[in-house]
Order: sequence, then C-alpha cells, then structure tokens
Amino acid sequence: MSKFWNLIWKNVLVRTILLAVLVLILLVWLVLCWLNVYTQHGKAVTVPDVKGLKVEEAAKFLDKNTLRYEVIDSAFIKNAAPGSIVEMSPKAGTRVKESRIVYLTVNAFSTQMFTIPEVRDLSQRQATSMLSAIGFENVNVQSVPGQYRDLVVGLKYSGREVKTGEKLPANSRLTLEVSSGQVPALEEADTAVIEGTSEESWF
Repeated sequence: MSKFWNLIWKNVLVRTILLAVLVLILLVWLVLCWLNVYTQHGKAVTVPDVKGLKVEEAAKFLDKNTLRYEVIDSAFIKNAAPGSIVEMSPKAGTRVKESRIVYLTVNAFSTQMFTIPEVRDLSQRQATSMLSAIGFENVNVQSVPGQYRDLVVGLKYSGREVKTGEKLPANSRLTLEVSSGQVPALEEADTAVIEGTSEESWF
C-alpha cells in the first residue's frame, strides 16, 4: 500500500491536484470562520421598548443592549409628552444583531404650523378636502345667508377672519362660512322695492 502512495506522490500532476484540494479546503474553512465572527452568528439582542421616554433616557437602555440609535424625524401628537419617543424601528421586542441602529421619531415640542390656502369661492367639499390635505383636521361648517348654495364665503379662527397665506397651528379649530343659497326676506323685499322704483321711474 505504501508503494502505491509513493508512486502516486511521485506523480507531479497527482501531487499538484492533491495539494490544490487541500488548499481549497483550508480556504473554505477559513472563510467560514471569518463569516461566523463577522456576522456574530448566534449573537442577538432584543430591542427594548423605549416609546414614551425622552431620548436621553432611552439612550441608557439602548447602550445597555449594545444598540445604537438615531433620531430621524419628529411629529406632533397632542397626547404625547414633548420630546418623547413616539415611533421606533425596529419595533420593541425585535431580535437584532449587536450594534444595530434603532431609528427614533420624537414628539415635537410645538405643534406644526400650516399655511391657509385660498378657499373662498370654492365649494364646501373642495375647501374641506383642501384644508384636510394640508393638515387641518378640525374644520367646522357654518351656514350663512347667501345667494349661491354650498359656496364658501369666509373662513374664521377664534371668531376672526383668516387671511389667505396666514400660518396657523395644525390643531386650530377653523370655521368655514358657507352660503345657504337663501337671501334674507328683508333683502328680498328691499330688492323688490328697488326693482319697483326702477320700473316706475322708467315711465
């Protein structure tokens, strides 16, 4: 048997192939070991629930779990404390690798301000949709006397007229004044008198 292996080993081609196979096996083993270390195979941590906490408070919990964090956005939620965390990604309870970045959204310290668009001479539906699309959700409708039905003739905030281009908080309570399509009887009578006077003066 040893003579057989000696003959094979003396063959340069066979010896080269065997050495190449051994080197390939060694390389594959080294790559697998490196991947196992690089990806921290089997090492995962649970993302803690930090919603409702200030960023400084949340940082302690995240650092303890070997996680990093980054504040990427802010939003205004009326019932949440200013500066508190309102959203996080990945979500609490998710298993992630160590040093993973947790992205945080915090509650703004003041409400967002939006610009009032031109809504006069629009229909009630158009004006309401436009205001809602901008961010004004608290919009009431008040019917007022007017010649054309369902036509917006004014916009009020806290009892005063609102100008186009004015900036107001997103949670503002707005009132759309919409024409009822009915002219008051007194105005109709005055109109009739004017028309009658005009006819008489014609003759």
